[in-house]
Amino acid sequence: MAPSFFLASFSLSYSVLAAPNYAIPEKPPKNVVGMDPAPIGASFEFFMWPSYMTNISMTLPCVDHFNKLYNRKMPIRIGGTTQDRATYDLAFEGYVSYKANDPLEAPMSLTYGPKFFDLIIMSLLFGFNRGSNNRTNTFAAVLKAKEKVSNYLWAIELGIEPDLYWKYWHCPVAEAPWNKTQEGENAADWEQDFISHWKSPLPILAGGGYAIPFEIEPDWPNMPYLIEESYNKTVKDATKVYNGHLYAFSNASANDLGVEVKHQRTVDDLNLLPISSAKAVGRPYILGETGFHGLDYEMDSTFGSAIQAADKALRALSLGIERVFYHQAFFNWWWSDRVNAPFYGAYFGALAVAGGDSIIASDDGTDPYAQYIIYIRGKAFKVVLINTDYY
Repeated sequence: MAPSFFLASFSLSYSVLAAPNYAIPEKPPKNVVGMDPAPIGASFEFFMWPSYMTNISMTLPCVDHFNKLYNRKMPIRIGGTTQDRATYDLAFEGYVSYKANDPLEAPMSLTYGPKFFDLIIMSLLFGFNRGSNNRTNTFAAVLKAKEKVSNYLWAIELGIEPDLYWKYWHCPVAEAPWNKTQEGENAADWEQDFISHWKSPLPILAGGGYAIPFEIEPDWPNMPYLIEESYNKTVKDATKVYNGHLYAFSNASANDLGVEVKHQRTVDDLNLLPISSAKAVGRPYILGETGFHGLDYEMDSTFGSAIQAADKALRALSLGIERVFYHQAFFNWWWSDRVNAPFYGAYFGALAVAGGDSIIASDDGTDPYAQYIIYIRGKAFKVVLINTDYY
């Protein structure tokens, strides 16, 4: 038996299924996975970043909970849909400027200046504009970021969800039919140009950033093709991590919470990710943007969303995903006056792994009951049980 365990059961309910029974190896099995010391972070929608830091009072206290757990700054990402609508203006003296008819909708264009970077005080994955196809403007912003916040820049992504550039957004950088060959060649060319401007230090790029990082339909832009066919050695060497996004691969309805939150659904979604393609070239895979759903659903405000966030984070880490960034744009971790359910799920995940150095999922993903074992220095440290058979 292991000497001591922290047993965490995230949801308690009676179940129609037989009680699960999993072994707990005291020493790490061969398939145990090493963990980053700060593996769960937050992603902030680009145009909202200054508001989060200056107007929304819950932001810094909530982030500080993670800082204390990790004994270091929680990693963040600044990006999202509006990074590809953002124009950098060296002469602009404010943080950001935009107009929107509805305060709950993202603006179609925005301007930001050097002051935008003054709010950055933590390890950062920063997303710059590729979609507008203005390299001069984007690289001016990149070099200003390097000048002002190089100590915080963990990685840089060029463009957001480039697989959707033509079909959904008709971005200037894309031409029909915008298949994997076109997107891959354009991505590689942008990144080669970035390297020429950036110089060093390298590697720094976060490659990919796809909404759907696998070939969901013939010729769909995807991570394996990007790595194996589009990138040359120079670009591969400059790429620090490979980056995919993940929201539930389903057409959810209002009555689907019990189905959507299930452990089997989370496992199936994560198993679709091309993690092995990144590992094959010696680079980590991250979820640069994730959440329950890619649109606002009422279920995303529920306790079920918290259960799913905890399960997704821990399963992702057990698959070898280095970092998981939960996006603040659809249903956020907090509002101005309260903390919301998804925060508690992500925080529970961070609490579970805090202090550990490796993790394994000891269930096979075929029933609603998840079990994760956290190890430290070769010994079992914590056991986490998550019952997704709650609804």
